[in-house]
Amino acid sequence: MTSLPSDYCPTFLPIKNFSHWWIIALSMICGAIIGFTISQFIPPVFEAVFKLSTNVDFNKDPDITELMMDNSILHIGELAFQPVVLAQVIAEEKVRGINLTVDDFIGRSSVERRATTTLLKVRWNDPEIASQIANTWGIIFFKSLQDAYAQTIIAEDLSKYQSTLENCLLVTRESSTSKPYCGFEIDKLNDEIAENANRIAQAKNLSLGLYPELYVSAYQLSDIPGVPLFYNRGFLIIAGAFIGFLTALLLTELIFFRKFEIS
Repeated sequence: MTSLPSDYCPTFLPIKNFSHWWIIALSMICGAIIGFTISQFIPPVFEAVFKLSTNVDFNKDPDITELMMDNSILHIGELAFQPVVLAQVIAEEKVRGINLTVDDFIGRSSVERRATTTLLKVRWNDPEIASQIANTWGIIFFKSLQDAYAQTIIAEDLSKYQSTLENCLLVTRESSTSKPYCGFEIDKLNDEIAENANRIAQAKNLSLGLYPELYVSAYQLSDIPGVPLFYNRGFLIIAGAFIGFLTALLLTELIFFRKFEIS
C-alpha cells in the first residue's frame, strides 16, 4: 500500500508552484456554462402584488398604542389565509381554468406588511396568471374584511345597548315601583339582556378579531409583472462554477497522486 510523505499538503495550497491552475479555471468556466445551459430550461418566476391599505383612527380611542396597532395589522395578514377565503379563491380560479389545491396556493403565495399596507403576493411562471390569482385573492379577502368590520360596528353598537339595558335593570331593582323601565317589564328586560348578549357574541365571532378603530379602507390591484422575480439563472451559474472548482481540486489531487505513485 502506498503511503503519503510526512510533509504532504494538498497540491492546490502552494499556489506559487501550482502548475495546474488552468484546470481550476477551465472547470469553473465549464461548470458555469453548464449551469447557464440548465437555466434555459427552467422558466422564470413572476411575482404579482395586491395591496391593502389599513387605517387606524387614534382619535376614536386614545388608548390605542403602537404595539396594539402593529399586532392588529399583523393579524390582518394572518386572516388572508382563512380557509373560507382560500376556498373561494380556488373555486373562482377553477372556473377560469386554473386548477389549484390549498397546498399549491399556500406554496405560491405570501403576505408581507409594509407600514400600514398589507401585501398579498403570488408567484407564478406566467405573469398574467400571477396577477389574476393575486387580484382574485385580494378582492375576496377585502370583501371578507369589509364584512368583518361591519360586524365589528354591530358588536360595538350592541355593547352600548347592553350597557343601557344593564343600567335600566339596576334602576329597576333599586326602585320599589313595578313600572317598566326602558320600555320593558322586569322579566322582559332580563330576557332582552340575555338575547342581546347572544347577539354581541355572534357579531364578535364574525368580526374576525377586528376592532372599530382599525379598518381596511382601500386596495390596489396587481399589475401584470413585467420583470421576473428570479430566473434561477444566477444561482445555477454560481453553483455550476463552484462544482467545477471542487471538481478541479479533485483532479489536481489525482494528478499529484499519480505522479507520486510513478515516482
